[in-house]
Amino acid sequence: MQLSWSQQDRLAEALWAAYPEQDRLTLDPEALRRLIIALPGFNDAPQPPSGAWLNKVLWTWMRIADERGNPPVKTDKKTDTTDDTDSVTECASPPCYAGEKGGS
Repeated sequence: MQLSWSQQDRLAEALWAAYPEQDRLTLDPEALRRLIIALPGFNDAPQPPSGAWLNKVLWTWMRIADERGNPPVKTDKKTDTTDDTDSVTECASPPCYAGEKGGS
């Protein structure tokens, strides 16, 4: 299967298949770009058409993960020894990258 930047849904599906446990909330634009160009079948320029393109792929990947029961949940252990419970922070949206505009 050949993948390119114009296939956001297919890129997101491929990211889900290749990295189902990836913490999508911690990905910066460069890390996301590297994951995409490393996908088997990716056959396009190494740089996306725009930074907003990465956001679109990330949103789609997050939607797919959410639909399949793997929402972006970050779990951190508390370092306080008086309380051994885990602290869970749930986020509903992917990070926004400074300076990027939405839209196509």
